[in-house]
Amino acid sequence: MENREEVPFNVTRELLIAISNLLPDIVIVETSCISNGSIMASGDRTEDFRTQLMSISSTQSSEAVVVMSFAIGIFAIYCLLKRANDLFHTSKFSSKEYNIPPGDMSLPFIGNMFTFFTTFKYGAPDSFISYFTSRYGQGGMYKAFMFGTPSIIVTKPQVCKKILMDDDNFELGWPKSVLNLIGKKALHGITSQEHKRLRRITTSPIKGKHALSLYLGLIEEVVKSSFEKWNVIEEKPIKFLSEMKKSTFEVIIRIMIGSEIDPQWLDMVEKVYTIYLKGFLALPINLPGFAYHRAFKEEQEEIVKRRLPDSDKKLSYDEIRQMKYLTKVIDETLRCSNVTLAIYRNAKRTINMNGYTIPKGWKVLTWIRQVNLDPNNHVNPKEFNPSRWDDDEAKTFSVFLPFGAGPRLCPGAELAKLEVSVFLHYFLLNYRLERLNPKTSVTYLPIPSPTDNCLARLKRISSSCQ
Repeated sequence: MENREEVPFNVTRELLIAISNLLPDIVIVETSCISNGSIMASGDRTEDFRTQLMSISSTQSSEAVVVMSFAIGIFAIYCLLKRANDLFHTSKFSSKEYNIPPGDMSLPFIGNMFTFFTTFKYGAPDSFISYFTSRYGQGGMYKAFMFGTPSIIVTKPQVCKKILMDDDNFELGWPKSVLNLIGKKALHGITSQEHKRLRRITTSPIKGKHALSLYLGLIEEVVKSSFEKWNVIEEKPIKFLSEMKKSTFEVIIRIMIGSEIDPQWLDMVEKVYTIYLKGFLALPINLPGFAYHRAFKEEQEEIVKRRLPDSDKKLSYDEIRQMKYLTKVIDETLRCSNVTLAIYRNAKRTINMNGYTIPKGWKVLTWIRQVNLDPNNHVNPKEFNPSRWDDDEAKTFSVFLPFGAGPRLCPGAELAKLEVSVFLHYFLLNYRLERLNPKTSVTYLPIPSPTDNCLARLKRISSSCQ
């Protein structure tokens, strides 16, 4: 009886020791790796796991070894499936003429999506990319399996720009779920020739100084009336982001359609949009209290003083262009908030770029969030510092891609900045915002947004500059 128990025990123990010696080639990634906003280095996890195996192999408890053997079997299947998924997609590119970027394609069908959703859901969005950079180096290109497709993640700004500006080798690569929502004839979903024609039609009314100057009065009217409406209900909290969306929609619709909008219809548009895209831009700062508020407000007051005593005069486009500090605040907010997580492309043909091969048909994700928060691109990247735009401005803008790049650059970029400029001008001079939940958590999918929709009270402040 003893011999029958001793044989499987010894065999299992030897199996554990053998597996422990193979572990350096195994990548261990699981949700428990997420700690304090970062993913624990997989090498440390592997070493810990190896130590545990060796410890168990030296015990005399056959029950413990059997349980561990079962776990090892499951883990071995997991590693085998990962390896099979990688070989299935990369084996045809094994010759020396190809150099697929390093990376981890994880399990078949699921790929890296479980880790992706987990890190973003639990407030550690940068952990996803940190895993690739810590394990596979700072090459800036990594293979992965995203949205059901073999993919290349790109984090180097120069390579991102090349890809976004190259319509000959790359086409739109948005996930099918996105294309189903926006429609095949939206700007995000049409081919290059169709895109050029439709882009000319849609952007001509909102591009350039002359066009934007025509709509400046309309934007002012909407912004001021919105503030007055919110101020009437001063004691009642408002969902500030929802109200901001309504104001933004009103400007866009009145520009495109040229008519007044029924408030009830505007409410419906906002609700539909929220369902369509849950979330909106979450400002990373509390404007009335942040360190640059005084300098920012002084600039706005100076603009107003120049046109006194005619204080009812409306803003001009040239005056907005003079608000240099305001422009820096907007750009820094765009950089820190990372509304655009990534921009998607598909490779039309196999192409070599930055020393690596991008196979035909693979999805390419230009990871804009990493470009904005990489310390190699920006000093102290998680610090909100508008003054960074004073230093080596050309270099800073070379790694700044909030609206994308190339022929598919966001057509509403200039209009968006103009709206924000007008809004901040009147807000800083006349109002302050009191958030009810200043420490509320932030959700990062599909875009950063406070979970309470920025519940706040808007209060008018006394000011000589109206």
